[in-house]
Amino acid sequence: MNPKAVTFDVYGTLLTIETDEESSTAFQVFSRWLFLNEVRADPEKLKRDYKEGFRRLEDDMVKRGIENPEVDVRDVLSDILGGYGRRRFVEEAALVFRAITTKYISVRAGVEATLKSLGVPLALVSNAQAAFTWPELRAFQLDSLFNVIVLSSEVGSKKPSAVPFSVALSRLGLLGREEEVVHVGDTYEADVLGAKAAGMKVVLIAKEDERRAGRFQVPPDGYLDPSRFEELPDVIRGI
Repeated sequence: MNPKAVTFDVYGTLLTIETDEESSTAFQVFSRWLFLNEVRADPEKLKRDYKEGFRRLEDDMVKRGIENPEVDVRDVLSDILGGYGRRRFVEEAALVFRAITTKYISVRAGVEATLKSLGVPLALVSNAQAAFTWPELRAFQLDSLFNVIVLSSEVGSKKPSAVPFSVALSRLGLLGREEEVVHVGDTYEADVLGAKAAGMKVVLIAKEDERRAGRFQVPPDGYLDPSRFEELPDVIRGI
């Protein structure tokens, strides 16, 4: 297959990452940072308010009929910070929280060279928080490789909803030509089912033992071993 464009997931696909937003220690550190910025917040209450904020805002979105809603972490933090929730401070607080809760993050080997070799427009379609992901893309110098970047928190809906895919296809000028676009991701439900529902071809990043016949009711069009990202062009040609 010679696609008109290729879209990618971010985390688990291009970037490998481990985070922990359940850690009480993380909220203690975040609370201390807030205190140094003249905001008093008990760590345990901060943790409860953070989790409850997502639940409450998501429930509101569901009531408005939004499919697979994605709450923006900046809205949650803004509610928690109240009168201190100026946009610039909220952005900074989000970055600090991300740094505190990230155990590691790195670019998968071969990503940059492989993306540049594809020779077609590229897009990101990811379930991700813009407040976290834009800085991480810039830090790893990946943002400039993409013609279109669609993050779920910015469109208010996450994969497997067709909404993020449709937004990307529209910005690429390929609505109505979905079957000529390939999506690459590492999650069956979000990436395979989501892209298939949008009418696209899909390459699933999965190890050999994860590809057992019959495991997937809706099979992807191709598989890519996570340790051989540079083979992606060949996998796409074989679709």
